[in-house]
Amino acid sequence: MIVPGPDNRYFKTLRGLFYGWIGALILGLYPFTEDPATPIKILLSAGALLAISLVAALGLLRNAMALRPVSAPAYLLFAWLALLSVSALLSEHPARSLHALLPWVLFGTLALFAHQLFSHARHVRTLFRVVVGAMALSSLYGFLQYAGLDPFPWGQVNVEEYRGLPATFGNPNFAGHTLVIAIVLAVGLLVDGWHRAQRRRAILFPAVALIILLGHLYLTHMRSGVVALLLGGLAVGLMLLLRSRKRTALFGWSVGVTTVVILLGFAAAVVALFPARLPLDTSLQLRLHGYYGASQLFLEHGLMGVGPGEYAYHNIPYWTDFEARWFALEGKRNHHVHNEWLEAGIEGGAPALFLLILLFLHGLIAPFRRPSRPSPPRFTLPVVLLVVAVDACFGFNLHVPVSAALIIVLLLLQPDGTERWTLLQRRARWAIPLVLVPLAAVYFLQALWLFQGAQHYQRGQGALAWLRTHPSDTPTGDDAVRAAARNAFQQAHALQPWEHRPLQALARLAREEGRLDDAGALLEKARSQHPHLPQLNLALTRVWLEKAQGETGAARSALLDRAQGLAQETATQCPALGEAHALLGWTYWLADTSPTGANDEAIAAFETARQHGVAANPSLEHALSLAYGAQGQWRAAESARQRSLSLAPAESIYWEAYAALVEVAPEFEVNYQQQLRYVLGAETALDEVLRAELAQRLAAASTLSLERAISRRSLRQVASRYPDDIRLWNAWFQLLPPGDRGTALQAVHAESDEPGKRAPTLLRIAQAAQAQSGDHRALAELTDRCAQMPGRHTPEHNRKTMGALLQFVLETSEDSPHTTGYRGQLAFLLGDYGTAVSLLQRAAKEAPGDAEGETTYYLSQALAHHGKTAAALALAREALQSDPDSVACQWNFALRLAESGERSAARFQLEALLPQLSQRPDDYAAVAQHLEALRRGVAP
Repeated sequence: MIVPGPDNRYFKTLRGLFYGWIGALILGLYPFTEDPATPIKILLSAGALLAISLVAALGLLRNAMALRPVSAPAYLLFAWLALLSVSALLSEHPARSLHALLPWVLFGTLALFAHQLFSHARHVRTLFRVVVGAMALSSLYGFLQYAGLDPFPWGQVNVEEYRGLPATFGNPNFAGHTLVIAIVLAVGLLVDGWHRAQRRRAILFPAVALIILLGHLYLTHMRSGVVALLLGGLAVGLMLLLRSRKRTALFGWSVGVTTVVILLGFAAAVVALFPARLPLDTSLQLRLHGYYGASQLFLEHGLMGVGPGEYAYHNIPYWTDFEARWFALEGKRNHHVHNEWLEAGIEGGAPALFLLILLFLHGLIAPFRRPSRPSPPRFTLPVVLLVVAVDACFGFNLHVPVSAALIIVLLLLQPDGTERWTLLQRRARWAIPLVLVPLAAVYFLQALWLFQGAQHYQRGQGALAWLRTHPSDTPTGDDAVRAAARNAFQQAHALQPWEHRPLQALARLAREEGRLDDAGALLEKARSQHPHLPQLNLALTRVWLEKAQGETGAARSALLDRAQGLAQETATQCPALGEAHALLGWTYWLADTSPTGANDEAIAAFETARQHGVAANPSLEHALSLAYGAQGQWRAAESARQRSLSLAPAESIYWEAYAALVEVAPEFEVNYQQQLRYVLGAETALDEVLRAELAQRLAAASTLSLERAISRRSLRQVASRYPDDIRLWNAWFQLLPPGDRGTALQAVHAESDEPGKRAPTLLRIAQAAQAQSGDHRALAELTDRCAQMPGRHTPEHNRKTMGALLQFVLETSEDSPHTTGYRGQLAFLLGDYGTAVSLLQRAAKEAPGDAEGETTYYLSQALAHHGKTAAALALAREALQSDPDSVACQWNFALRLAESGERSAARFQLEALLPQLSQRPDDYAAVAQHLEALRRGVAP
C-alpha cells in the first residue's frame, strides 16, 4: 500500500489553512475591545484550530493522511504545558490562571500540526514567506499610523504606545517582539534566494520586506530588539567561521552553552548591580528594579510558581521604593517582568523554567547534529531562536499572542525531509478525531466567551465616556446610558468571572448612584481577586468613609476601622501614594471624638500626603484646614484654606469654610476680603450663582467703596445673565447709594426698551422707579404681579424679594395713612404677619375711603395667617362689599369661608368666580384646583 505523502490534497488544504491563520494572526485587529489585538487574535487562532482539526479528522478517518513520529521538542512542550497546568490548578485563582494558559495550549496544538505539515525545506520556505509578507503589511499599516492616516477608531491616539507604531499589535513593544523574528526570517529567505536559481525573483520579495521591517523596528525605538539582532549577527559570523573548519556540530553546542551562560550571567548581574542604582534612564531603571522584585518573588515560589498569568497579581508587595514612586507619580505599573525567563520561573516554578530552557536548547542544537550542511531554512531556525532568547531577556515574548505563536511553532519545526510516515490503525484513526475535534471546539467556545466579555467591558466603558462627554438634558436620559453601562459590565463579569475590572466599574456606578452597600460588596469581591491593587483598596476606603458618615455608634466605628486598615495597608505598600495618606488622615479625622489625640494623627497623615504628590489637591488642603482648626492652630488652618482656594476658587464649599474660619478667628478678615477682592476683580471663571454669593459676602464684609464697587459690578453682570432672578437684582440694588437707586433703575428701564434684551420681570421692576411715591396701589399690584411670574423661584420667594426691593419707595415718603398701609402690605408680603396686622389695623382706622377696601383685604389675609379665622372672615366680607368686582377679594372671601367650615358657601363663591377668569389661565387653574379640593371634602 502506498503511504500518502505530505503533498496530497489534505496536507495542501491544511497548509493553506495554516497560512491563512498566520495572516489572520498577524493582521487581526478589532478596535472595539479595550485591547484591540489580543482577544481577536486568540479568537481567530481558536477558529483556525477548529477548522484545521475538522479537515485533519476527515483525512484521518478516510485513511488519507499519514503521520510523522512525534519529535523530542513536542514531548518537552507537552511536559512544560503539563507543569504549567499543575501550577495553574495550585494557584490562588485557578480559573484566571487556566485562562492565561489557554493561548499557549492553543498555540502548542497548532505547533503539533506544523510539525506534521512542514516536513520539507520547501514547505518551511513558504511558511517564512507568509510570515514575512504579513508582517510587512502590518508594518505598512504602521506607517499609515505614523502619517496620521489610520482608518481604525482607536480609543487613544495621543499616547506614547500609539505614537510608537503599534500597527496590528496594540503596542509597539508587542510589534517589536514579532519584528525581530520576521527580520531574521527575511534575511534567511534572502540568503536562501541567493543560493538558488533565478536570484532576482527569489531575493526581491525578502529584500523589500526587510527594508520595511527594519524601518518599522527603528520607529518603535525598541532597543532590546536591536541588541538581539546584533547578537544574532555575531552568532552567524561564528557559525560561518566554524563551518569553514567543518565544525558545525560544535557551533550548535557552543551556541547553546553560550545562551545558558548569558541567561545566568544576566540574572547574577541583576542581583549584583541592583544596589549600585546605575545611572540609567527611567525605563531601564524601572526594569532593573522590577527584576529585583521579581527575583524575590521567584525565590519565594521557586517550586511550582504562582501560576500562569499571575505575576501581575502578586508583584505589588515586592515593589521597590522606585516602583512605588513611579506608580504614585504616573499611575502606571508593569504587568510583566520584561524578562521572559524570570517570568516563566515565577509562573511555573524552577522545573517549568528548566523545561523551557531545554526546549530552546534543543531548537538551537538540533539543526547541527548532522555533519551535512543544513539548508537555509534549517540554518535560519537556530538564529531565530537565539535572537528570541536574547530579546526575551528584556521582554515578555511568550505573553504576546503573535510572537508566542510563532516561537512555539518554530520550536517544533524540523524540516529534515524525513519520509518516515505512518498510517494509523483503525482505532487510532477514530480516537484522535474524537479527542481533537471536541477539544478544538472547547478552545473556540472559550475564546469566543473571552472575546465577548472584552466587547461588553469596552461597551460599558464607552457608555461611561459618553455620559461624561455628552450629558443628557434630562435625568432620564442619563439613567438610560447608566443602565446600558451597568448591563454591559454585568455581562462582562458573567463571561469573565475572574476579572476584577467589571466589578470595579459596577462598584463605581453603584457609588455614583448612592448605593454604598452594593458598591462595598462589589469592591470586596473585586479585592478578593486582586487584593494588592492600590486603586481597589482606595476605592473601597472611600466607600467605607462615605458610609461611616451616615452611621453612628458601633457601626460607624467598625466602618472607620475597616477604612483605616485599608488606607494604612496601601500607604505602607506604596508610601509615595499621597492619596492613601490623605484617606488615612480622613479616617483619623472622622474617628476623633476628643479635642486632641487622633487629630494629631490626621494632621500628620495630611501633611505626609502633601509631601508625596498631593500638594496640588484642594480637597486635601480643605481637610488639613479643618484639622488645624479643630486643634486651634488658626494660622496653619488659614494657610491651608488659602491654598485650597488658590487651587479651586470656583468651589463654594471652600469659601463657606473660609467664612466660618473668619468668624472664629476675626484676625484673618483682612486676608479673607483680599481673597474675595482678587477673585472678583480678576474676572476668575466662576459659576454665576457663586459669583453673586461672593459679591454679597464682599459687600457684607467691608464698607470700603472699592469692595462695594467690585461687588456691584459682579452682581450687575450676574443679574444681566439672569434678568428674571429678582434676588440678584435686589442684592445689586441694595449696594447702590440711596440717592442713585432711582437713576440706576431708570437706566435699567431704558435698556429694557430694546425688544428681547430684558425679560418682562426686569421691565416691571424698573417701572417701580418711575412710580409716584403716593401711588401705593400701583406698587402693590406690581408686587403681586411679579410674585406670580414664572421662573426658578416660588411666588412666596418672589413676593419677599420684590417687597424688599420696593421698600426704597417708602424710605423717602412721609409717614401717613398711605405709607402705614403699604408698610403693612409689605410686612405681609415679607411674611411678618404680626407686624402686618398691627400696621394694617392702624391704617384701616386712618385710611381714606379709596384705600379702605385694599387695606381691609390685606388685613383679612394677615389675620388668617395669624390664626384669627373669625376676624379674617369678617374683614374679607367687608372688603368684598367695598369692592364687589375685585377678583382678589372674591377669592379671599371664598378661602376664608372654607377655613371657617362653610365649605358649601365657599364652593358657591368659587363657582361664581370661575367665569370671570377665562382670560387668566393661571388664576383659573388655581381656583379650579381649590374648587376640586372642596368638592372632595378637603380644605384648600
